[in-house]
Amino acid sequence: MESLFRDIRFAARNLSRTPGLAVIVSLSLALGIGVNTAIFSVIRAVLFTSLPVQHPERLVLLNWHGDEWPRGLDQSGSGGPNNPAYRAASRSLAYPFFREIAQRRDVFDAVFAFAPLGSDRRNVTLAADDNADRIDGEMVSGDYFRGLGAAPAAGRLIAAGDEAEGAHVAVISFPYWKRRFASDPAVVGRAITLNHVPFTIVGVAAREFFGVQPGRVPDVWVPMLNEQALVPWGFRPPDGKDLLTVRGYWWAQVMARLKPGVDAEQALAAVDAAFQVFAPDALPEADRSKLPHIGFEPGGAGLDTLRGTYERPLQLLMAMVALVLLIACANVAVLLLARAMARRRELALRLSLGASRTRLVRQLLTESLLMAAIGGAFGLICAGWTARALLFLVPPDRRPFVDYQLDGSTLLFAIVVSAATAILFGLAPALVATRVDLLPAMKQTAAGPVTSDAPAQRAWSSAFVIVQIALSLVLLVAAALFVRTLVNLQHQALGVDDDRILVFGIDGSQNGYEGERLVALYETLLHRFDALPGVERASAARLRLFSGWLSNGSVSMPGVPRKPSMSMNENAVGPAFAAANGMRVLAGRDLTWGDIEGRRHVALMTETAARYFFGDVNVVGRQYSKTTTFDASQAYEIVGVVSDAKYSQVRGAFPRTAYVPFTAMQAELHGLFFELRTEADPLALAASIRSAVSSVDSSLALVETDVMAAQVADSLWRERLFARLTTAFSALALTLACIGLYGTISYGVGRRRSELALRIALGANRGQVLWLVLRRALVLAVAGVAAGMPLALWAASFAASFLYGLTPRDPATLAVSAACLILVASMSGFLPARRASLVDPARALKGD
Repeated sequence: MESLFRDIRFAARNLSRTPGLAVIVSLSLALGIGVNTAIFSVIRAVLFTSLPVQHPERLVLLNWHGDEWPRGLDQSGSGGPNNPAYRAASRSLAYPFFREIAQRRDVFDAVFAFAPLGSDRRNVTLAADDNADRIDGEMVSGDYFRGLGAAPAAGRLIAAGDEAEGAHVAVISFPYWKRRFASDPAVVGRAITLNHVPFTIVGVAAREFFGVQPGRVPDVWVPMLNEQALVPWGFRPPDGKDLLTVRGYWWAQVMARLKPGVDAEQALAAVDAAFQVFAPDALPEADRSKLPHIGFEPGGAGLDTLRGTYERPLQLLMAMVALVLLIACANVAVLLLARAMARRRELALRLSLGASRTRLVRQLLTESLLMAAIGGAFGLICAGWTARALLFLVPPDRRPFVDYQLDGSTLLFAIVVSAATAILFGLAPALVATRVDLLPAMKQTAAGPVTSDAPAQRAWSSAFVIVQIALSLVLLVAAALFVRTLVNLQHQALGVDDDRILVFGIDGSQNGYEGERLVALYETLLHRFDALPGVERASAARLRLFSGWLSNGSVSMPGVPRKPSMSMNENAVGPAFAAANGMRVLAGRDLTWGDIEGRRHVALMTETAARYFFGDVNVVGRQYSKTTTFDASQAYEIVGVVSDAKYSQVRGAFPRTAYVPFTAMQAELHGLFFELRTEADPLALAASIRSAVSSVDSSLALVETDVMAAQVADSLWRERLFARLTTAFSALALTLACIGLYGTISYGVGRRRSELALRIALGANRGQVLWLVLRRALVLAVAGVAAGMPLALWAASFAASFLYGLTPRDPATLAVSAACLILVASMSGFLPARRASLVDPARALKGD
């Protein structure tokens, strides 16, 4: 340890003599280490964090699975587990079955159920202190918090006693308490309303508690007994039964905590036996010989919903920032190698006085570790800012919840990365510099080269530069692919005219409207909007275009042979929908107010759908039904054919779509997105729209108000994020590579100053000298591109699913990227080459 401390003191004194080099190296490493630490913290929080609860290893998440989808099953809620062995699977279970297994205290310490309020985030209107906002809510059973072992930050949490009739209590999350109520401790006991239903806040969850889904924290939790008042009736069972009693409607997710000493196999056998008794009664149409079975998944990591969304993007980002760190290490290695070669006389003297080569290598590595430690410390400071900046680039409605904190795992990651980078960039310069021929090295002067070991030095410097250029090419190709993908998506034909369209959502079902009252409310609002000055047309849609949501189902037509796929997308819309969105009517007519007010079962069909199902014939007047076999009592008459348009997303081909009046789908109606085509700036009408809504019902909330063009752009958030980040990373990598190349060529020019002066004195013109030096820069650039091209092709294949309109091996992208890199590298070599060509032979040779 005493020797180590001496090495550290000596390293600190050496670095203080060259503060510029120390600062450049430390900042380069701080950038690479900080970005890697930031991405690691996000990945750990979203992908690998266990639930912040007691004994997460004893938690299990229930699912059902079978060889086929059970007949007679009605379901809403989550998808199934990611298991290719399951042909049909889901995590949604009936609430009565949950109540049955909740009594199994012989195998479980606690069993609890949970379900989101509605189908999307921010689907609850919370009103308090005369202010209302849309929030993300979750319904939970009485043992939810006890089963997770959570503690309150203030007040108390929901308990089993709150499941008694009339317990309208709520628990808010710590972030929402801080954001909405300014961390006021008096919030406990405050009255609020959720979708016009009165509740009382009884507690605030702990800061670290986010529920059961990493990356997402609900704003409020309420007991499940309130589902009758809170769940929009459009999401309820088709027969309108109570979700808490109906056995054939599966909608709740269930998690359980195993009793100490009880293994998962024993508990699974007990639960599946109960399920085999429950299922025949709940699924009267199902084949008794093919009933599904219950399965367990480890519950300690929580749900994987957000993991599926962010796993691949975060993996790609981690790979990119790792490349940036490698390039920074190679760049630092070039600088340290040049510094070490300048110290060869010192090192030779120390070797001649008895120091071992191992001792000198350790000393040089100590200097590298010291600079890496400084870089790592700065990187940790920057990591939090970088993580927040990265998340800021994600739209708020898609942003995962990541509470960045400097915890043990983040600190350990930074330490390991700092140590690894120190060894990575410090070992090779140390080994090369200490392999020295003592006599020539001790005779070395500032102007004279060391002839014996110069080839080894040049080989290592060249290798580091080639590595930098090769890795930079990978990032440059990735940036070009993602930028071109974004451009392709932004400039493709969407089939709609998104210019001057204002879109906003209103969900009257959250304000007590349902059935005919809800339909009448939307009709009244549409009439008010249509009459506003500056509005050309007013329409609406159940599913906002390009939102990622779609409604797809089987259809059948009389006299039409079955196709390979008999399914079609469907959207419930308002009058003049095609005209409001700039779609062309190719045959028949648009939807009218007569269709809306008459509750007519009519439909517009897109050109692709009409041609797929009926061929090249006039389909106006034809019928279809949303059933596997045609049902005339549920038939829709096709009154028009409109041009194709993208529906749920901007990627992919034009889907087969039908647009039907929203009044014909009352059973599935809850919220509507209104679309107003305006004569001028759409946002200028925001105040008039708010006034028109208030004149009908002042408690109605407007959500997601924006122009359609902006909402289309927001739907490309992932592509835009990749394009921005890869462009920034590739620019940084290119800069570092050019600095490394410039340093290598410049150092070589300095060491060859006498040789170049002699060449000029013997008759070489300055152009020949310039080309002599520039040629090495070109050779290194071409070698780096040649080495990096296979790596770039291999890396690009992993991004194939993110691309659009081009392939990972797109020749133009590869050629332009390679040419750009060679050009920039050549420019970085031009300055030292020009300086070499301007050498004064007389002065240079006289100095020697």
